[in-house]
Amino acid sequence: MPNYKAFHCPGDTREKFPVGVGVGSGYSWAYVSYSKANGMGYESPNYWGDQIPYEKLSDVTPPSQAFVFIEEADPRGYNEGTWVVDWSSGVGNSGWVDNFAIFHGVVTTFAFADGHVLDHTWKNQQLIKTEQEIAQGNFAGYYAPGGDPSDPDYVWIWYGYRLQNWTPLP
Repeated sequence: MPNYKAFHCPGDTREKFPVGVGVGSGYSWAYVSYSKANGMGYESPNYWGDQIPYEKLSDVTPPSQAFVFIEEADPRGYNEGTWVVDWSSGVGNSGWVDNFAIFHGVVTTFAFADGHVLDHTWKNQQLIKTEQEIAQGNFAGYYAPGGDPSDPDYVWIWYGYRLQNWTPLP
């Protein structure tokens, strides 16, 4: 990408210094507002158990439902690695390891493998409260409330967080 500013959302107020000043020197909490979903390239082989990332874009099916980028508010100071959902605890017991960002009311922006972008409006009030605190720089833990298959936000994440070995909800 020729312009790194494309990775910073104007609604992301975590930046504390002028662009290009102080990067890596501890003056800012974050600059990059988006992370790649783990299924589109992983942090390290087998780091998240059986999550098998795609190797070719043509393998992503259907691309209109697969997240590639997500607005993220990583509490480690920058968006490190990929955006990960830990499904290893099973349906109804999982949570997202990396927090998503709510910079625009109660929505988060997602970019999909077919190139379209969509703002998802969150419904789970506990989840909204946690993520709004994180978007303001308040650390609330790595695991956001995960919900269960009766939670529409959980279902939204399940169907968009695609991997080679993804399966529909039982």
